[in-house]
Amino acid sequence: MNSLLDVILPRRCGYCKTLIAALDGVFCQSCEAQLKPVTNFGERSLFIYAGILRQLILTAKFKPDESLSRVLARYLRQTLKRNSASLPFLHHEYTGVTYVPSHFRRRITRGHELPALLAVQIAKHLKIPFCHCLFAARFDPPLSAEPDANTRSSRVADRYRVLKKIQSSHFLLVDDVSTTGATLNSAARTLIDVGHTASLFTLAQTTLEKSNVCTTPL
Repeated sequence: MNSLLDVILPRRCGYCKTLIAALDGVFCQSCEAQLKPVTNFGERSLFIYAGILRQLILTAKFKPDESLSRVLARYLRQTLKRNSASLPFLHHEYTGVTYVPSHFRRRITRGHELPALLAVQIAKHLKIPFCHCLFAARFDPPLSAEPDANTRSSRVADRYRVLKKIQSSHFLLVDDVSTTGATLNSAARTLIDVGHTASLFTLAQTTLEKSNVCTTPL
């Protein structure tokens, strides 16, 4: 079936659209080579937020373009499959996987949520539940243009609320990008304050990220 589909709809790179031969391929070799892993690959993040990955995430979220978000989700699935044994964040006991949500007004505009698509792939890989645990209580301006960590922290303080009461659990909390850790910190604090444990994961991170996020260590 896959061979027939490949003839009718040949696979193309998710970024440059070049034809690719790999049945499970998402990017061509040239584009994939530009995705740079973070120093501690797989501890809490995978790639540096730069170059084509940054372009893909920005376009997926702010154009918005759900097809690109699904390309990124497919690439995460491929990365998990290829590196499962060597990704530290996968080798811990979680009750479920959840994500950092956007405000419903932003979600309506975008039509999808990239962090949710990423969280679904991790939950499938780990064979544990995917959970909608949080909601954003405020429609704050985007933080993308604000590099200052203290300002970011103050802007996202008390942004999130727990969606419903769930028995105390250990959640893997997923986001697409971490810049200073402020957004993840705020979402994790919300879970921790109601008795849960939160470990963190992002597809990408910038060099501005702080390590002192409020969470239990992996």
